[in-house]
Amino acid sequence: RRPRNEDAVVIARYDGGLVSVVCDGVSTSTRADAASHGAAEAGVAALLDALTTGADPAEASALGARAAAKAARAAAGPDEGDTPPSCTYVSGIVTPDAVTVGWIGDSRAYWLGAEPACLTIDDSIAGQLAAGRPAPATVDADPTSRALIRWLGADSDDAEPQVVSLRPGGEGRLLLCSDGLHHYLSDPAELTAVATGSPIEVARHLTTVALEGGGHDNIAVAILSFPAVGGTSA
Repeated sequence: RRPRNEDAVVIARYDGGLVSVVCDGVSTSTRADAASHGAAEAGVAALLDALTTGADPAEASALGARAAAKAARAAAGPDEGDTPPSCTYVSGIVTPDAVTVGWIGDSRAYWLGAEPACLTIDDSIAGQLAAGRPAPATVDADPTSRALIRWLGADSDDAEPQVVSLRPGGEGRLLLCSDGLHHYLSDPAELTAVATGSPIEVARHLTTVALEGGGHDNIAVAILSFPAVGGTSA
């Protein structure tokens, strides 16, 4: 349905666990794929560098988002005008005892386990209002609007992610995804119910769910197993 894939996924392993970044190009921007691909690669590189040099996951999450923001801004050319390459961002770090997530925009992170939950709050008008937060005074507070209020790109100077950490009581999976998936399936319990099999099987199945639901957008899915020691990813 689209001429190019504007989502990007990067997954990596380090001695202490697993990391991943999912970015979703903002469709109203030019060359959104340049922003999302650059941000995802830069974000994971910064995460790995921070974690392997002693940063804790929360600090690493902030450093990763800042590096991603810099890369997204750098994707803009001299003639981009008012719609430079832009994207959303979500990162996940899985260690032997915790899961840490950082995000800017409306790409999401879900915990799929005994107590499933959406770990992120969309940086959109609808997302903020649904979470009981006021929408910015500069925008029309339409409770159904999916318009972004935070993103990465040359037209944004907000590079500080929201960060949350979870210490699960048992095994599970961390799901990172773009709205190409959660537009069709967003309930944490329903996502957990279909998250059976290996990580790659889960990723393929969730992608199929989105395609069968209509597949109107690019679809990005990353699955990280918890705990990370001996765990797998897809």
